[in-house]
Order: sequence, then structure tokens, then C-alpha cells
Amino acid sequence: MSYISEIVTMQQAYAASEHEVKRRIDLNILMADAIQMQASALEKRDIHVIRKFGCQLPVLIIDKNRLMQVLVNLIKNGYEAIDQRNPPTVKRTMTLRTYGDERSIGLAITDSGIGIEDRNTDRLFDLGHSGKGSSGFGLYYCKMFVQANHGNMRIDSPGADRGATVTIEFDRQGAAAIDEYPSTVAAVVSANPPAHPHQGREIQP
Repeated sequence: MSYISEIVTMQQAYAASEHEVKRRIDLNILMADAIQMQASALEKRDIHVIRKFGCQLPVLIIDKNRLMQVLVNLIKNGYEAIDQRNPPTVKRTMTLRTYGDERSIGLAITDSGIGIEDRNTDRLFDLGHSGKGSSGFGLYYCKMFVQANHGNMRIDSPGADRGATVTIEFDRQGAAAIDEYPSTVAAVVSANPPAHPHQGREIQP
């Protein structure tokens, strides 16, 4: 199967349905698939992707298609922020991390882009607020979805031209995660996206 066919197949697998369907998923595999779906855009921009995936994360019970839409949107925001960085010769990196502890399971996406000048980063989640001339719906939708699944989402930046980090955490005391561990091995990889995606393996009961 060609690379393009693999991506088309993955996009179809993650197509959002009309009704929300929650499934048991491995967050590490979902993150790897999100990277793969954006691989062409990342490689075209010569962005160095660093994956830091946690070990033995709890199973996440969530609509995997809608969470994939959130991840793909955040990666896209990250490389667009890097596109706007001046000078363009600056180190171009994106780090994607997953983690979990006794209280939460989460993920963080850090880019080396233009950063955020305004300390009031909460405004970025307001409907209609966008620094790119778009509708501003993307981040608003992402946060609403996360909050509806017992989670919270924030953006942190040390300032202009110093990059930014988007963090999503789901409360393990809520309905989003259970204490069951998929067979995922921890990985800390500094490399381009993998050639063969897992295509969102679900955890069987």
C-alpha cells in the first residue's frame, strides 16, 4: 500500500460520525497516528519531531475520532506558528509528549514557533478569536470537547518568538480513564514520523 493510500485509509478510519461513540484507546498510538497524518506537512517544513511517550498509561475512554481531530488541529497550529517565526533559519522542532500519574492522564505539544505575546492566553479559546485571520473555531471546539470529557486544556508560552505548549489533561477520577494498561512500551524518540501507522488500535474489553 502506498504512503498516500495509507493516509487516506487512516483519515477514513478517523472520520467523525454523527453521534459520539466512546471507545477504549491507547493514547500513545493515537498520538503516533496524529503525527503520521500530518507527516507530509511536517517533512515539507523540515520540522524535527520529538516523541516522548509515557509508559503504561491508563486506557482512555473517549470518542477517538473527535480526539484525533483535536490532535491534528493542534499539530497544524504548531507548524503554522513555526512558519511565522522570523528568522526562518531558527531551529524547527515540535515535541509531542504523553504522561500519566495517579491523578490524570495527559498530553502536551510544544512548538518552536512565534510564541504568544499576550499573557492572557485564555482568550485564544474564545469563539471567534484568532491571530491567523480564521474563524477562531478550532481551539474553541478543542477546549469544549476536552471539558466535556472531564478534562482541561491550556496554552503556555514564555513570550514572543519563544514557542508555546498546549497541554490537555483528563481527570482519572472522572469517566475518561480507567486503571487498565495497554501493552505500550515507553518511547523517547527524536525522529521523523514513523512510516507505518498503527491506525488507532482500540483496546478490547
